[in-house]
Amino acid sequence: MKGERMSNTFIDKEIQLIAQLLNQPLAFVAGPELWHHLSSDLIYLAAGETALCFQGDIGVQGFEGFESEYSEILVSPAKQIDLKEAEGKGFRYRTYAGELIEQISIVRDTLNYPNGETAVWNYVTDVAIIFKLETGSLSISKLGYHDELMQVTYFQEFAEVNLPSISGHFGEGANSHIRKGREVIAVASAT
Repeated sequence: MKGERMSNTFIDKEIQLIAQLLNQPLAFVAGPELWHHLSSDLIYLAAGETALCFQGDIGVQGFEGFESEYSEILVSPAKQIDLKEAEGKGFRYRTYAGELIEQISIVRDTLNYPNGETAVWNYVTDVAIIFKLETGSLSISKLGYHDELMQVTYFQEFAEVNLPSISGHFGEGANSHIRKGREVIAVASAT
């Protein structure tokens, strides 16, 4: 399928940061406002000597001269002062703490708007990071294609159906025509 393509996937530097968590013991997940349904636009994950900040953000992308806002997850090293603030507010969670992060995967969605057999619009975006631990898993995932809110989800065994559903508003009548594909990519093979 051809057509105009928009993308907001993790850049190499972000994938390398995420990969540093492999084979490290999980310490905690935290966030300055991470309490209600474990949802926030700012989530910290610490494992071993590494702590990362996952920030939901909005980027503007254009298609055929029209601009719209699309969510993205930005990854950077966490600052100690921010981790202490989250802990001070009591929003620090230790589910699966001490367990090794055995595998990390990125969940990538591809959306396209078809015109017959040809896609006139393609949107590729990373929507979640899955951390497989020794006895369970956790994910940090987007809750929408157009807003910065993310959610932490814990589960015994990863399955795509365990991820929160992702909302999207693509214009009048477009939602019912958009085709969605999803792939799970091991971080080890993405670096």
